Amino acid sequence: MGYEEKRAYFRRSFSEDERYLIEYKIGSGFFKKKIMALTINISASGSLFRAHQLIGTNTLMNVWITLPGFPKPIPIEAKVVRVEP
Repeated sequence: MGYEEKRAYFRRSFSEDERYLIEYKIGSGFFKKKIMALTINISASGSLFRAHQLIGTNTLMNVWITLPGFPKPIPIEAKVVRVEP
């Protein structure tokens, strides 16, 4: 009775010293401020990061992730599907 992986995509978890910077903005509007955070893991179907504020499930947000080898942050439109307070 071992652990069976149920994810369809590989998930990459990061140690404290190799996490990647993301910026996110909740809602729309020109004057909304980007908030910075660090990733905990990334996969083709999503990302986990620790936010500085509680973000509700089903919240739509804009995310920019900075990855090595890319000249500028990658813009992503995202929806929150899980929250761990």
